[in-house]
Amino acid sequence: MLFDVFLAEEVLPVQRFRSPRTLEKLSLKPVRYFFAFFVGFALLAGGIFLINSYYTTLSEHRQRLAYLNHLEVQDTLLTLQQYESLLRIAGDRLVEAGVDERAENGRKSIEAMKAINKGLGGFGIARPDGQLLLVSTIPPGVALPNLMAQEESRIGYLEAMEKDHLVLGRTYYMQQLGKWVLPMRVALRDEVSDVVHHVMIAGLELTKRSSLWHHGLLDEGLVTLVVRADDGYIIARNPLEYEPNAVFSTPVPPATLEMLNRYRPELDQLTALNNDHHCVVSYVEKYNLYIVSEEPLGQLYRAWLDNSTPIFLALVAIIVLCLIVFRYISLLYKRTQTKILFQASHDALTGLPNRRMVYDEINRTIEASVAARHCFAVLFLDLDNFKRINDNFGHAVGDEALKQMAHHLSDNPDCALVGRQGGDEFIVITQRVAEHAGIQRIAKQVLTAAQKTLTIDHYEINLGTSIGVGVYPDDGSDAETLLRCADLALYKSKAIKRGQYLFYHEEMNALAQRRLVVENQLRKSLEREELTVYYQPLYRPQTDEISGCEALLRWNSPELGAVRPDEFIDVAEESGLIEELGTFVLQRALSDIRQLNRFRNSTLQVAVNVSPKQLLYSPIVEQIQRALSRLSVDASMLKVEITESVLIEDFETAVGVLRQIRQLGVHVALDDFGTGYSSLAYLSKLPCQEIKIDKEFVQNLLIHRDDENLVQSIIAMAKALNRTVVAEGVETIEHLEKLTLFGCDYIQGYYISPPVPLDEFSLFLDKYMAAHRDEDL
Repeated sequence: MLFDVFLAEEVLPVQRFRSPRTLEKLSLKPVRYFFAFFVGFALLAGGIFLINSYYTTLSEHRQRLAYLNHLEVQDTLLTLQQYESLLRIAGDRLVEAGVDERAENGRKSIEAMKAINKGLGGFGIARPDGQLLLVSTIPPGVALPNLMAQEESRIGYLEAMEKDHLVLGRTYYMQQLGKWVLPMRVALRDEVSDVVHHVMIAGLELTKRSSLWHHGLLDEGLVTLVVRADDGYIIARNPLEYEPNAVFSTPVPPATLEMLNRYRPELDQLTALNNDHHCVVSYVEKYNLYIVSEEPLGQLYRAWLDNSTPIFLALVAIIVLCLIVFRYISLLYKRTQTKILFQASHDALTGLPNRRMVYDEINRTIEASVAARHCFAVLFLDLDNFKRINDNFGHAVGDEALKQMAHHLSDNPDCALVGRQGGDEFIVITQRVAEHAGIQRIAKQVLTAAQKTLTIDHYEINLGTSIGVGVYPDDGSDAETLLRCADLALYKSKAIKRGQYLFYHEEMNALAQRRLVVENQLRKSLEREELTVYYQPLYRPQTDEISGCEALLRWNSPELGAVRPDEFIDVAEESGLIEELGTFVLQRALSDIRQLNRFRNSTLQVAVNVSPKQLLYSPIVEQIQRALSRLSVDASMLKVEITESVLIEDFETAVGVLRQIRQLGVHVALDDFGTGYSSLAYLSKLPCQEIKIDKEFVQNLLIHRDDENLVQSIIAMAKALNRTVVAEGVETIEHLEKLTLFGCDYIQGYYISPPVPLDEFSLFLDKYMAAHRDEDL
């Protein structure tokens, strides 16, 4: 009778992407389905509006029902308080009349009360032990029962004794009256001792229109129920349309009562909807009652239909409007179809075909080449250091550079199609040719066109370009394979020397497979403890002492054997593992140098290499600071070495990070000096204290006069800028003597010692220090 609660999930439709080919196929179909679509949409919209109207009507009915329920609650509280006051007044009069000495002394008073309050079936008064003294409906001389002796009345009587307010019992049929009554009891307490001296009892006739909850029906179909929260029995119903015994003798379902009691602490008004009724429930805490107001759903549906008439009219209007718009849409569809197809298959910036269209064109060219036995090539282009254009001149200049590059490439008639892969990458499909020589000629033309000087906003910009070439049918017979081969060739071209084109060969695939294996094993190397830090000493010839060392990472894999550092470091940078490896080297090097200095009471400094990606894209400053703090190593014991490539990639960011590192007290060195074209221009602005001459110049020092002059010039320039100089790759005494003569500050190389593990480096230091002590003696 009360309610059931249902929850429903809303399932949203999933939009699917249509490829350009699908759009092209749709464009060949007439637009006769548009009308059906819009009619369906109108029906759907009408359905949504109807649902919305239903829930709006439901909300209004809920608010109205909640308001009526609130009135019922307030009226219940007010009426029960009035009855409580009435019973207390009647009880005081009966006590004053001497009902304890002689019960009939109160007969006149209690009958008068009964006459005034016709809605009450009778009055009575009892002692605290439960013995009734006087009942208005029972004539004198009839023995009165003890309420404590009857189980059906004992619980309610005890409850009344405990409470300081009116207590309602369970509705029952009173034989003496032949009517259904609701028992009400209130304890009379001594004002001083607060001890109960009597209990007043009254029976409310529920069939009388003048009694409680029968003061009038507020709306057609509205039903009010009063339910005891303890046992779920209905103690009142308005209107009382059914057999009273069926109403008052059957409790509400246990599940419903359990749910109401569970939500009772936070229950203000609970609204529910079941198959038959719409109801609102409130809890009256003082009297432990639930007040239920409910109405048939027919009331709701009639109101909903009244509110939905405008929606039906609007639905008809929408369908008529669809007929009018139908012809316009059919014309507009064809007009915009071409534009949509172009946008779906071309790059928005350059207007070139995108990767999807290039992919389709490669497959079409393959089909055309099979019968003619022609060959063609797929060229993968990557602009070298394009990021510098955006960083130095802004993205607007970078976008214009891409547009001009697209124009230069498209001007070549030997290029069947030029597309943009994304970013600074382009794809070129050559015309079909009979011989491979024609492909090489076209590749040279494309490289020349890509290296043309670009004039943008009074800037003259030269962009280097690296190209990878995949040839059909030698390298593949489908678009995916050819693109993959061209990509591998491009990668190899950039690794060997930028600004050139390179044809794919099978070794590149083997190299790619090798890189994949190296990457997979490298990810496991730290967990397996396969990585080791080696140390190469740094020698100061002017004082004949070892001043520090460089930490160099070595990897001995059980599956791959000893892997060259240049191989796995390169893989680590591309795969994102370089930060993890860098952190490992930093912490191990600081831990080892602390151990070495502590045992020898020395101040050796350790140099740690930091890759461009570490410096520019990882929180390297925080990592260094945490490592120094955790290991309690003085910042002056650490030297950070960077290569010139980081300056080429993003000079301003690199300088900012290096300044933060210098502020920690850490030394900064520029490694492999002389191999980059930007070093001389930026050296004076770089916050470094040391430069390291690349080992290629040092090793050719005694062979080529130009290298000797270059090394001497680098040392002189460093001295002028107040930088110390380290020479790498020193392998002979002749190298050492020449560099010492030029004023080089530090020497590093195999002549002093190769990179060795920590224990061997520690032994090297002990022997070196012991030898010098012997010389001093």
